[in-house]
Amino acid sequence: MNAGEEAGRGRSASLHQEREFGLGFGTLHLFALSGFALAQPLFDVLGREATFFVEHDLGGAELVLFVLLLVGGFPLALVGIEAALSCVSRRLGRAARLVFVSLLVALIVLPVAKRAGLGGRETLALALASGGLAGVLYARWTLARSFLSLLACAPPVFALMFLATTPVGRLVSTVQAADVVVSAAPSETTVVFLVLDELPLAGLLERDLTIDEELFPNFARLAADSLWLRNATANHAYTNQVVPALLTGRLPAQQRIPPTLREHPDNLFALLAGSHRIVADEVATRLCAPEWNSLADEGGAALRWEGLLRDVSLVFLHMALPEALATRLPPVSETWGGFGGGGDDDGDGLDTREDATRQFDAFLGQLAADAEPTLYYLHLMLPHKPWNRLRNGKRYAESARLVGKGRSPGIVRLNPEVSSELSMQRFLFQLGHVDRLLGELMERLEATGLYERALVVVAGDHGATFEPGHHRRNPDPTTVRDILHVPLFLKLPGQRAGRVSDRNVESIDVLPSVAEALGLEVPWKLDGVSFLDDERAARPDKRIGSKAGLPMILDGDLPRHWPLLARRLATFGSAEGWEDIEAFGPWKKLVGRPLADFRISAATSIVPRVDGYSLFEGVDTASDFSVSFLRGRLVGDGTPLPTRLAFSVNGIIRTVSGVLSEGPTVVECGVFLPDAAFRDGRNDVRIFGIVDEDELTAFEVFTYRLDVEVGAIVRSDGRAYPLRPGVVDGGVNAAPVRATFADVSGWAADLVGGRPADLVVFVFEDGLTLDVPIGLPSPALADQTGQRALRKSAFGTKVPLELGDGDLTGKLRAFALLGDSASELEFHGPAAWLRAP
Repeated sequence: MNAGEEAGRGRSASLHQEREFGLGFGTLHLFALSGFALAQPLFDVLGREATFFVEHDLGGAELVLFVLLLVGGFPLALVGIEAALSCVSRRLGRAARLVFVSLLVALIVLPVAKRAGLGGRETLALALASGGLAGVLYARWTLARSFLSLLACAPPVFALMFLATTPVGRLVSTVQAADVVVSAAPSETTVVFLVLDELPLAGLLERDLTIDEELFPNFARLAADSLWLRNATANHAYTNQVVPALLTGRLPAQQRIPPTLREHPDNLFALLAGSHRIVADEVATRLCAPEWNSLADEGGAALRWEGLLRDVSLVFLHMALPEALATRLPPVSETWGGFGGGGDDDGDGLDTREDATRQFDAFLGQLAADAEPTLYYLHLMLPHKPWNRLRNGKRYAESARLVGKGRSPGIVRLNPEVSSELSMQRFLFQLGHVDRLLGELMERLEATGLYERALVVVAGDHGATFEPGHHRRNPDPTTVRDILHVPLFLKLPGQRAGRVSDRNVESIDVLPSVAEALGLEVPWKLDGVSFLDDERAARPDKRIGSKAGLPMILDGDLPRHWPLLARRLATFGSAEGWEDIEAFGPWKKLVGRPLADFRISAATSIVPRVDGYSLFEGVDTASDFSVSFLRGRLVGDGTPLPTRLAFSVNGIIRTVSGVLSEGPTVVECGVFLPDAAFRDGRNDVRIFGIVDEDELTAFEVFTYRLDVEVGAIVRSDGRAYPLRPGVVDGGVNAAPVRATFADVSGWAADLVGGRPADLVVFVFEDGLTLDVPIGLPSPALADQTGQRALRKSAFGTKVPLELGDGDLTGKLRAFALLGDSASELEFHGPAAWLRAP
C-alpha cells in the first residue's frame, strides 16, 4: 500500500469518526442510552399502574405525547446543549457528549446495582465507575459507537410495548359521553353518595359490634336513621378496583384495567345522566364523563402537566437512588399522584387534592335544595393515610424521624407493638375527624331538606389492618376481615327509623340497591343484587380480590372476631370517651396526677432531642395547627435508658407511652399530648422515665432563641452559642410545600473535625423557634468525605405554613449548633425560595 492510499484511508477513518461524533449520530446514541436509562424503567413501573395516569387526567393524545416526550424529550434536550456548546468550541461539544454518555450509563447501572442489594456507597461507586468506563470506550472504540447506533431502535419498541401490552395503553382510546348509552328512565330523587377511603368497619365498633357512639356519634346517628349493612364487604383490597364495582354492580376484572369510563361505561353516572344534574368529585377513577359533570376539571393542562412531570421525576428517583437517599424523598406509595405536594391549587397555595378536608368543605358548598334532581358524589380520601388530623380537625406535624423513615444512630431494636399502638391511635384520631365531617354533612343535608327527601349512601371502599408484621392492605388469612369489612349505610327518602342488617352484602350490591330505591331498571348485566329485597336468598360466601392474585373466598356470615377490633379493645379498652384513646396502657393510672404527687430525680446523663420543642413556648390555641404530637429521642452515654415514659403539660401528667425503638445509647418516642391541655402562650412540657407509680426520673429539655444583640443562639438555661460563620458546614437543601407544610431537610456537620452538628434551630421572623435534631441518614456526605462519622448528619422536619401566616418566604433562618458554637445555614436549590426576596 502506497503512502497515498494510507493517507486516504486515514482521512476516511477520520471522516467516519467525525460523522460518528456529529450531531446526527450523537442524537441516535443519546436517544438509545436515554431509552434504557429513563424510558424503559419508567414504562416498566408506570405500566403497572394505569390509575397514575387516570389521577392526572391523562388519556388519548396527551398520553401519546407523554410517551413521545419520555422517549425523545430528554435526549433532544441533551443534543440541544451539545449543539450550543459546539458553536463555542467543537472540543467543548465533544466533551459534553462524553459527559452525557457517562451519566446515562451511570443511570442505567444505578437501579441494577440497587436491586442487587449493594449498599448505598457501593451502588454509587459502581454506577460512576461504569459511567466513566463507558465514556472512555465511547471515545476510543468505534465498535461501541456502532453498537449504540444499533440500539437506537430500542426506545420506539419500548414505547410501542408500553402502549400495546400494558393497561395504560387502554387509556389512549377514550370514550366520549355521546358514545355511552345513557339510561332514559326518569327519576326525580336526589342522590348523595359519599365514599370514604381506607376505613375498616372494626374501627367504628364496640365489643358488642354496635357503633361506638361515645367516639363516633355521627356514624351512630346515621346508623339509627338508615339501613346499616353491618356485614358489607369490599370486592377488592384496592380503590381503583373496588370503586368501579361499587358504581357498576360488576365484579372487578381478573386482569387489571383502568378505572375509566371507557372500561366501565355502564355505571351510576350513565344511569342518572339522563335525569340528573351531576356534581362528582372523583379520586383515582374517571367514570363520569366531563360533559355530565358540573365539577369538570378547570385547572388547565399546564397545571396537570406540571404535576405529572414532578411525580414522574420522583418515581424515577425512588427507583434509581440508593435506599438511604430514596427514603428522604416524598413517598410515592400512598396515593396515585401529588407525591411532591402537587395538585389542584385552590388559589391560596393549598393543595385541595392532598388536603382532603378542604376537598370536603368545597363539596359541602355544592349541596343545595335545588328543584332539579341531582347526583352528588364525593370520594373522600379520609381516613386514609397520611394521618395528620386530630378529631377536632386540627392538623399536626408528622415527623421525618418516625420509625421506618430514618432511624437514629445506635438503634438496635424496634418495638412493633408500640408502633402499632401509635398507628392505631393516629388512625382513630383521624377517624374521629371524619365523624365530625359526617356530622357537618348531615347538618347541611338537613338544612337543605335533602336529608329527608334524598337517597343518601355512605360507603367505605376497603379497610386496612394494624397487625404487626402484616401488610396494611394486602389481605392474608389473619388480616382479611380488617381489610374486607367496610361501613355501608343507605338512607331511603323519607326514612326516619334505622335498621341493622347482617345479610351478606358486597360492593357489587350497592348499584342494584340504589337503582331499586330510585325505581330504575338497570340496562346492563349485573353481578350484584339489591340488598333491599329481604326475600332473596343471600349468597353463601364472600369474594375479595387483591394484588396478590386470585380472589379469597370467605364464609358469608357475619364474623364475631376482627383482629383490629380485638387489638383496639386490648389497647384502649371499651373507651368511655376520647380520654381513653389519648392515654392508655398499664401506666395509665399516672395520667391526671400532678407532679407534686411524685418523687422526682434528675437524669443528668440523658439528653432529650425533641422535634420542635420550642413550639410549646408560644402556643396559639385558636390556630388550626396543633403542637400535640411530640416526637423525638433520648440520647444517653451508655447508662440504662427508660423504655416507659411519662409526659406532663403544665404540671400534670397527660400521657404515658412505651418507646418506638431502642438501643444502648438512644431510644425514640412518639406520643400525643391532649390538645385541650395546652393554653395560649408558654406551656411547660416535661419528659420523665417511669420508675414506679410514685417515682419519676426527669430529663431536662431546652429551648433556644436568637439573641441578635449578643450574636448568639441562647439556650433556656442561659448557655450561649456564639455565631461563628464556617464552624459548621451544611445547608437547607429542600423545602417542597405539601398542602399546609414545607418538608424542610438538609445537613449540618463539621467536615474538618468529622462531627455531625448537634441540633438545627429554625428562627422565624417573629422570634419563634423550631429546633430539629440531627441524625437522619446522609450516606452521600459520608461517601464524598470518606468519613463514616458523618453518615448521620442530615435533618428533616415539617414546618407548618401557619407558623409564617401561610407563607414562609423570607421569614425563616436556620442555625446549626455544634459544641459551643453556632453557624447560620444557607438555603440552597429547592429550598432557595425560603430566602428573603
